[in-house]
Amino acid sequence: MNNRAQLIVIKRGNWNLYESLWSADVLPYELFWGPEHATTFIESQHGVTRDAWLRPSLVTGGALLDLDTRELIFFGNSRNLRCDIPLRRTFFKLMQPHWQNWTLRWAHEGLADFADHVGYPRERIIDGHVDRPHLDLSSTHLLGWVDLVGSIKEEDGRMRIFPLDGHAEPLLIAGPRLLYEARRRGGERKLDLQEHTDCFPLEGFHLDVASRTLTFWTGPEAPGLRERIAERWPDWSVVWARDRYETQLDAADGTLHLPERTEMDMIEQLEGYLLAGNMREGLTNLNRRQLAELDCPELSQEERCRRYYPENKLKTA
Repeated sequence: MNNRAQLIVIKRGNWNLYESLWSADVLPYELFWGPEHATTFIESQHGVTRDAWLRPSLVTGGALLDLDTRELIFFGNSRNLRCDIPLRRTFFKLMQPHWQNWTLRWAHEGLADFADHVGYPRERIIDGHVDRPHLDLSSTHLLGWVDLVGSIKEEDGRMRIFPLDGHAEPLLIAGPRLLYEARRRGGERKLDLQEHTDCFPLEGFHLDVASRTLTFWTGPEAPGLRERIAERWPDWSVVWARDRYETQLDAADGTLHLPERTEMDMIEQLEGYLLAGNMREGLTNLNRRQLAELDCPELSQEERCRRYYPENKLKTA
């Protein structure tokens, strides 16, 4: 499994480049606990020269720590954060108290975002792409999973919705042929994915025929994808909403619903990762206390102590 990560620390106007062959899957959790721990972790990795960037296709995680502007930009291949947008948003909410007065953001274009930040030409690191259109609109929701949701609003307001397997790129780089294939297939008028799966889609796209607007969103990083797609849709406005899947829900006018989970369910999922045995033992008690003190109004003090301190070592206030 590829767990390579590219890492950068900016300090007093200078930036240093690091790489790791193993940390992409644990990276978000190493960064979680604040700037001091993150700095120590990144600077303990293998330092390389400024032109020794890894190819994005060989990297599944990365972090840029700017100690001057107090910004952290990262992505990582761990515990579904790369693909599960609601879970990722909850992770950021849990993470922010450990990064007071810092700006935290996901690197939606991966290493290209890092290159832009430090002023390194992104064209030197972005892989060359061979476009391979693939117009397969076979529905998958009855099989229990959906990777991608496509929706089309015709000029007369009629909706076509397609629950699909795979990624948006092979479909969208086919250009307007996608629209013709969708009309041939028909699609569904309404779709509530909650009835078929509890897994959140990786990506989605919406075509508004009347305004000739294509909007798409992605969970995983997608360097240069918007430009490649725009080339295939002349006379259309192409908008990359990054991870704002709500843009598609709004455009679908209530005909599309995605799986929902409560924030507490996602917090419970994440806390197991954060307090797992592979975390540094010296941090465990502190981290438990910090998690327990999060503003979770649904939990009583008694429930917080039971959940985060099963051994009952914490004295309640």
